[in-house]
Amino acid sequence: SPLPSPPPRPARPAPPLADLGLPILEWTTAGVDPAPAFTVAGLKASSAFRVDGGPWAGGASVKRKGATSRLAFPKPKLRLSFPKPGLAGVWGPQDTAGTRSLDVNSLFGEVTGAPSSYVREVAAFQAYRTLGGVPAPRARHAVVVLNGDFWGLVALVERMDGAWLRRVREAVPGGVVTSLDPGPGALLFKPEDATWAN
Repeated sequence: SPLPSPPPRPARPAPPLADLGLPILEWTTAGVDPAPAFTVAGLKASSAFRVDGGPWAGGASVKRKGATSRLAFPKPKLRLSFPKPGLAGVWGPQDTAGTRSLDVNSLFGEVTGAPSSYVREVAAFQAYRTLGGVPAPRARHAVVVLNGDFWGLVALVERMDGAWLRRVREAVPGGVVTSLDPGPGALLFKPEDATWAN
C-alpha cells in the first residue's frame, strides 16, 4: 500500500526583506501603470530605481527581454536602461560610477524540464571570472520591490556591451567578435570596429 502523505508544514511568515542579506532593488513608476514594462515595447523613461536605499536613478526605461520562448514566462526577464549618470550601487557600496544598462533575469526556467535552483546563473558567471579567468559579466542576486510590493528574487547581470568591454579589455587577448542571430539560417558576426558581415 502507498505510504501516507506527510502532514502539511505549518505556514511560516516570510522574513523581512532586509533580513535576507540580499541587495534590495526598489522600483517605482510614480503612479504610472507598470504593465507596459513587461512587454517587448517596454515602459519608456517612466521608472526610478535605487539599490539598498541609495540615490534614486530616474528616467529609466524597462522592457521585457529574451527569445520568443521566454516571452511566455510568467516571471519575465527585464532590461533596464538609465540616462547618465546611471544607477549607483548595483555591484556594492563601492560602485559609485553608475550602471547605464542592466539585465534583470528572473531565474525562471534555468534548465528546460528541471526545477529552478535560483543559483546556477549567478554561480556560473562568478566561477568563470574567479576560477577560469574568463571575462564574464558581473552577476548577483537581488530582491525587487515594485511600488512598495515584493516582486521577486532575481539575478542582476551586467550587459556585455561597450562599457563591459572597456572594463575587461585588458583580459581579452586578440580580437573581439560579437555574434547576432536574427533568425533561422542567418548568423552574423561583427569584429570589433567593423560592420556586420555573414
